Amino acid sequence: MGRKDPSRHAYRKPRPCGLTVHPALGCSLGCVYCYVPEMGIRGVRVSELSGEELVREIRANPYFVEGRMGTFLAIGSVCEPLHPMVFEKTVEFIEALKALGNPIQVATKWRALEDPSPLREVNVLVSVCTIRHAEALEPGAPPPEERMELIKQLRKAGAYPYLFLRPIIPGVTEAEAAEILRVARDSGALGVVVGSLRVTKRIVERLKRSGVDCTEVLRRAPKLDSRQRYIRELDLKRRIMEEARRAGLTALGQACCASARSYGVPCAGLCWARGRCSSCGNACLSKLPDNVNEALRELGLEGEERDGRILVKGPVSNALVVRLETMARRVVEVVR
Repeated sequence: MGRKDPSRHAYRKPRPCGLTVHPALGCSLGCVYCYVPEMGIRGVRVSELSGEELVREIRANPYFVEGRMGTFLAIGSVCEPLHPMVFEKTVEFIEALKALGNPIQVATKWRALEDPSPLREVNVLVSVCTIRHAEALEPGAPPPEERMELIKQLRKAGAYPYLFLRPIIPGVTEAEAAEILRVARDSGALGVVVGSLRVTKRIVERLKRSGVDCTEVLRRAPKLDSRQRYIRELDLKRRIMEEARRAGLTALGQACCASARSYGVPCAGLCWARGRCSSCGNACLSKLPDNVNEALRELGLEGEERDGRILVKGPVSNALVVRLETMARRVVEVVR
């Protein structure tokens, strides 16, 4: 990956799920719906960074807040972190990141491991979006049954495993949701994160070639071109989340919520304040830190809390706004 890689951790802005951490770039599983090839990433390149170098880069990131109540860390957005080719680097990264104390999340499609102990006290999202069509849509991934075995193994090992029901492929995933949720529950999943499908023109073409009837995908999709866009499927997400609750699973609409629940902290994405709360029982509002004035002083900002928000006198950089929101777990508004 190299020190000149454009995705360096030292300056990347966190996504809603957290600051993405890349033990590798690229994936060999060949999932038909995958957006990684659309990013121009080919092959698999394992990171050249050591765990110590990774931590130094993350600490230098202007958006990053260290500690349990700090920035969430998310591993696996552009690679398969538990693949044998990448696993050793992923473990090295996790062991180094644990010293920071921040919530760590790993997203995977892999099978049970020879030694799951490095994932103890890590939030692990195990992806399954279909059982019946897995061979056609995820040709290089372990069968869903083996991924469910990983959930069982992780639960026994002291990790925090959740089913990652993503992406919802209309006409495929919702038709199988009840079965997938039941098996995940019986395997020991602590809950389910439900995620949407991102498409480009080429992704839709690949889905068609794999045998998926894309009529509903196209009806819900925005204009198709080379840009990645989510399709409209809030109704499907809500329906599947209700199905999950009936199955006795905690249903979450955002990956960050799984980290928040696993570590017992308020969601760093401020879901409850931005209309994305899943009412999962984490009681984020009761866990807000009482450190607004301290956070303002630490960041050298002038401001005050008013009606649950922090009003800050501008101009203020975006990085400082993100850090303040993370530290205080309040929405920040910049006023002139």
